[in-house]
Amino acid sequence: MENIQTFLVDLDGVIVHRADFFSSRAKELYPNANHEAIMQFFVGGAYKQTALGHTDLVIALEEVLPSWGVDVSVQAILDTWFSGENTVDEVVLNRIQELRAAGVKCVIATDHSTYRKNDVWENLGMKNYFDDIVASADMGATKEDVEFYQYAMEKLGVTDPATLLFTDDDPENTKVAESLGIRAVTFTGIESLQDIL
Repeated sequence: MENIQTFLVDLDGVIVHRADFFSSRAKELYPNANHEAIMQFFVGGAYKQTALGHTDLVIALEEVLPSWGVDVSVQAILDTWFSGENTVDEVVLNRIQELRAAGVKCVIATDHSTYRKNDVWENLGMKNYFDDIVASADMGATKEDVEFYQYAMEKLGVTDPATLLFTDDDPENTKVAESLGIRAVTFTGIESLQDIL
């Protein structure tokens, strides 16, 4: 943990886990729905625009919901979607608390809309376990983009990227972070961090 002052931690796949994507779970949740229309929302670009903060997630869902063929509200969709992706990795969370006690600032990094960011922070209670959260919707860039990490460093007051550690279960994201001089580790389980932390 030498010289590590800030730990940037991916949300999905590290802190929380899902059994499956909502677009796949919808087949069981809403068997009579138009599943092609649901999938199109997520893979056709509409969802990514909400994750980038370019469009409002609720408004985007209100526009497409009639084509989904489900007799539920947008809020019910969000509640079902988010709650199905909130299985917390207690081992990771416990290690985070140890790091915070040792003086390391621990921050969530996620490619999500403001709605999901707020749900994780407030409803899931991650505000009690982390110092801050940065989301793609905050800056219009995802973890695939160098701008995501530049924004995060500026927001968190990191002037030396070598003092920032980032972990993500997607190796493409860790490569982008490394290109800026950030220490990055692809997460494959808590063991992948033991040599550094």
